[in-house]
Amino acid sequence: MKIRRANLSDKKDVFVWRNDETTIKMSFSLSSVSQVTHNKWFENTLNDKHKILLISEENKNKISVVRFDIDISEKSAEISINLKPSERGKKKSVEILSESIVYLAKNNEYKIKTIIAKISKQNNVSKSSFLKSGFEFSHSEKNIEFYKYFYK
Repeated sequence: MKIRRANLSDKKDVFVWRNDETTIKMSFSLSSVSQVTHNKWFENTLNDKHKILLISEENKNKISVVRFDIDISEKSAEISINLKPSERGKKKSVEILSESIVYLAKNNEYKIKTIIAKISKQNNVSKSSFLKSGFEFSHSEKNIEFYKYFYK
């Protein structure tokens, strides 16, 4: 598996994955996004020094996107993951999360100490993947569960 920074050539793939029916059901917004909205978000994310957008590849096949939103003052990063729909159910999330965390550690100019995942309560698959990747349950707020990973 290869983890790399996203670039403009990944924009269409991430858009398609974002508007997948299962992704929408598990997202906090519960709606699709337009191509225009996505393109603006994607380009802004690539240019924001407080965001890291990673693409996971297997045999040159793109299989997921992982995003880190960095909070410098808290020395933390919020993480999100979305798999290519055809890659779901193949037990790859744990490896993708673990490799993405290693990537962040190697490129940790902000000295991140904690990674936070916010997961919908009904998303049992994601909760399991994050727990298997070393995250610990922190707390719940409404329909969101918070999990934390602490760099040692």
